[in-house]
Amino acid sequence: MKPWTFKSTAWIVKPLIFSALCFFAASGCGYKLVGGGNLPAGIKSVSVSLFDNKSSETGFENTLAGYLNSELSRNGIRLVSNPEKADARLTGTIKSVSVGTVSYTGTSTTAESRVTVVIAARLKNRDGVEIWAADNMSDRQTYSADTDNNTSVRNKKAALAVIAQRLAEEFYGRLTEDF
Repeated sequence: MKPWTFKSTAWIVKPLIFSALCFFAASGCGYKLVGGGNLPAGIKSVSVSLFDNKSSETGFENTLAGYLNSELSRNGIRLVSNPEKADARLTGTIKSVSVGTVSYTGTSTTAESRVTVVIAARLKNRDGVEIWAADNMSDRQTYSADTDNNTSVRNKKAALAVIAQRLAEEFYGRLTEDF
């Protein structure tokens, strides 16, 4: 009788190891994507209202509404302009938009700034019953400051667009994670 060696059983062991690796890779090692399910309470259509803007950042409510609409429609939610004809209505408040300095180029010239946005959102059904709420969703983005004010304003607007997109994605993920 030959002594046992890995080579003699390789034809069995290799497929088992390969299968185990495939299983663990497919199972994601316990991680799962947040959201992506159905909306709560059987909602199929949503009306997105402009958020009440309590910040001094004029127009950010339009940017945020655009990204919210895009995120919902991208995920198969029917958007309805008339709130009375929608299954639910999304409302919210832009609580704050703040800017702080991240780094300096010298003693007093700002090189990078960070803009932070905090919002609250509510989803109510046709009867006005709140089905879902988030009071302090926030995100932040760093952008390059410039000695030219127009360039700094453009960079800040671009950072705000990135924040609006991420907040819309987070909103949809939170909204659908338990349903």
